[in-house]
Amino acid sequence: MKLISIIVPAFNEEKNVIGTFEAIKNSLINIPDQFEIIFVDDCSTDKTNIILTELAKKNTYIKIVTNKKNLGYGGAFLEGAKISVGKYLQLIPGDDCFTSNELKKIVNELSNNYDWILADTKDLNNSRSFGRELFSRFFVWTINILFLKHFRYYNGIHVVKREIFNQFTINSRGPLLHTEMFLKTLKKTQNYKIVRAYFVERTEGSSKIFNIKKILKTIYELIYLRIELWLK
Repeated sequence: MKLISIIVPAFNEEKNVIGTFEAIKNSLINIPDQFEIIFVDDCSTDKTNIILTELAKKNTYIKIVTNKKNLGYGGAFLEGAKISVGKYLQLIPGDDCFTSNELKKIVNELSNNYDWILADTKDLNNSRSFGRELFSRFFVWTINILFLKHFRYYNGIHVVKREIFNQFTINSRGPLLHTEMFLKTLKKTQNYKIVRAYFVERTEGSSKIFNIKKILKTIYELIYLRIELWLK
């Protein structure tokens, strides 16, 4: 068993996957041969799969999952999780927003045997648009009110032990995945460490998360999650 499986969903990220890979690889230099990187090509229409195939030829610790249809951010992660073998699981977006130094802050905590490493992520340059930042804050406020919590961020690149992850079912196939994992992990264990990790907004391509269809679906999934956890 590897120490950690890092799963990277990628949809039309031809300009970002190499940078994402380099950042992840360089963050893991202190645990050689103890990790695997699983890229999930979520039915990309650009050169993402070609680039990933070339990376895998040169790096034996890379695995590639190629979805036959677009499953969404959460669905892509779950496909990668099916073939993973790590003691810990981590989801990192394929948008090249985290440097190796920021990712290394999380990796350095793996030796402390936490059940969960909570990544409290923040925009380093405050470069998000006013609308995006307002939506993000409203989302966190809504989660804290609905679930009676007090955290600053839910959609971070958290790390969770496989034995904890296997104790619950993930229903979200979209951007609510992080929050669902967060809240369900929190119900299972209090043995966690919060790590502040900074990111920079993507410079290539655009986010596929923020559109009206996905926002409405997220609202539906959020209501379902509130009912599900309330009943339990």
